Amino acid sequence: MVRMCEEIGGDRELEELASTSPEDTLRAIGLYWLESVLEAVHRQVLQRVFAESRESPELGKKFWDTGPGRIEAFVAGYLGDAKRRGLLDVDDPARVAASFVGQLAGLYLLPLLAGIRKRPSEAEIRRGVDDVVAGFMASRRPQT
Repeated sequence: MVRMCEEIGGDRELEELASTSPEDTLRAIGLYWLESVLEAVHRQVLQRVFAESRESPELGKKFWDTGPGRIEAFVAGYLGDAKRRGLLDVDDPARVAASFVGQLAGLYLLPLLAGIRKRPSEAEIRRGVDDVVAGFMASRRPQT
């Protein structure tokens, strides 16, 4: 299970996702994160982690550290840096990063886990990420 968590979390260096603009960077992070979540559901890693974490809390921690926590920490660091450079208006990078990552996962996670929806198409995924990023950018652009 630990190995599966590490595989789903990916070995990709998140810094590779950074682009010249916050919008492009957040879109790349969003697509990467959402694909990781969808793969975890497809391979039933998420379901197993949730089921076994009560008995083995270290498994839940490993999943968090290699997946959502890793993404949140990267996004928080990126947002903090973008704030310092005057590119985004972010009052609390860690809180805002958690919200951003949660919005992305929330697009499809619960319906998939409940079995009432199939995996979205690539076009649906892109539209969903674009919508979340557009909403994020609209509320976080620095006031001039």
